[in-house]
Amino acid sequence: MQTTMATEKEQETFSLVIDRHRSGDTENDIRLAFIRFMETAGIADPADMATEGPPGIGNPGRMDLYVHNTCIEFKTDILRNGAPNADDVDQLDRYIENLLKAGSGVRNGILTDGVHYFLRRVGEEKLPLQRGETHRTFDRPEQAPRLREYLHGIISAPAENVSPTAENLQRYFGSDSDAFRAGNLLLQEAYAAHRDDPTVAVKRRLWQDLLQVALGKDAATAGDESDWLFIRHTYITSLVALIMQQQLLGDVARHAAERPDALLKGRILAEQSDLHGVIDADLFTWPTEAGESAYLREIARVVEQFDWTQSPREVAPTLYQNVITPDERKRLGEYYTPRWLAQEITAAVVDDPLNQRTLDPSCGSGTFIETAIERIISHAGELSAAATLRKLQENVVGIDIHPVAVQLAKATWVMAAAGTIRAARAEGTDTGAGAVSAPIYLGDSMQLRYDTGTLTASQSIELETHETLPGHAGPVTFSIPKELARQQADVDRLISEMAAAIDEGRDAEQVADGYPMSDELPPEHEGRRRHDAGTARCRPQPRVGLLHPQHDPPGGDCRGEG
Repeated sequence: MQTTMATEKEQETFSLVIDRHRSGDTENDIRLAFIRFMETAGIADPADMATEGPPGIGNPGRMDLYVHNTCIEFKTDILRNGAPNADDVDQLDRYIENLLKAGSGVRNGILTDGVHYFLRRVGEEKLPLQRGETHRTFDRPEQAPRLREYLHGIISAPAENVSPTAENLQRYFGSDSDAFRAGNLLLQEAYAAHRDDPTVAVKRRLWQDLLQVALGKDAATAGDESDWLFIRHTYITSLVALIMQQQLLGDVARHAAERPDALLKGRILAEQSDLHGVIDADLFTWPTEAGESAYLREIARVVEQFDWTQSPREVAPTLYQNVITPDERKRLGEYYTPRWLAQEITAAVVDDPLNQRTLDPSCGSGTFIETAIERIISHAGELSAAATLRKLQENVVGIDIHPVAVQLAKATWVMAAAGTIRAARAEGTDTGAGAVSAPIYLGDSMQLRYDTGTLTASQSIELETHETLPGHAGPVTFSIPKELARQQADVDRLISEMAAAIDEGRDAEQVADGYPMSDELPPEHEGRRRHDAGTARCRPQPRVGLLHPQHDPPGGDCRGEG
């Protein structure tokens, strides 16, 4: 009986909308009748609707109605010769574009006269109009339920406490989602505007070089198709970075609005949790470095709708496989181990997790990393959180040659250890938890290119960079003391603080000179630098030269403070 009464009320209020249209009433009259129908049909409450709002930044017009994720523009008649009026559609397109860039959360636009409805979604602006099914018509009162369902399929309120299941990750962030369309549209525009900027161009080239090393020379080539892959890789790594920080810290939407560059580069994460080297100024931080952060606000708004305390599993691989198509993954030679298989293998091989070290030499997005961390935590017993965290850092290590996989695996490591990280921080500073760094590395585990044949090889790791400096015939080689290399978290923290100093215009070398390490290095490593037979080989000072070696002209010693 109640359902019948509700349907009758819907039909009654919708008939008023139809009457306004047929009588040639004003746009405002149609809008008021439509708002009443929206309330009666349960599509939105009065508090959910706003009228006459500015459509974004730099647009003098006024949008007729906002309802959650949708803006609606009213006309007395939207049709010209049986199709939506091109001028009205252009106006709607401009509104959607400006609202997206303003980070309003509006993802859809509807043009209507109360009877005819034309829909534009983010990413569809300025598509050529075609005759035929370009609009929907509801011109009889008995069609009110159909109109209600049509609008319900478009207008949606922000969700709350969404469970991070694989299905929801696909629905909210996959290639068919509003967040994907909005975020990647903004990234495409940002890349088109800044692709020739030196920072963006260098990162794009390095990404391509690394991908070709990882997957073959045809994996990433110049051209639009490769640019589109670069943009989606940026979307995925940014999204996973936001999810990880929301899980640990919360409030990423505010940070995305106020400090987007610090959020994307992991500085807020370092400030609030002492986590370093997990998110850096890497290949995929180019948008905020170019001053483009609208895409980050769009993604962060959706990330905050989830309840990340529900111990999410396989977040990174799930997202990757829902953004990069199966055909693309096959062409690139990318295959992922199912979680159930990783669990079985880990359980069979790691039978003493607190005392065994687990290395995944081709870790991908971190499925084995996640299961190994879970196994240690489940066997931690009476260990303190700080002691368990040290076990995780010492015993679960990953390496991959794919630049995106490394970023995803770092986030997987942190998300799997998030509860332990928070508990270790809660125990206080006297537990010795200190700086934390995820031991996931970008490199080729099958070809470790460092010198083992010199007298100093027992004390140092010799790394060839394949980069040649002016005045030197051979490539630069770094010599890293092994004692220093073992202090990963301290080194990662130093790198983070030096990067922040560079961005802020401060002297990064002063940061390095005064930086305390947790342990003293043997005296023989202090400040030792030299040249070897035709190769510019620097023995950097542990606190400075590791990052910024300087060379004197050929024939002199390799000196300098940075």
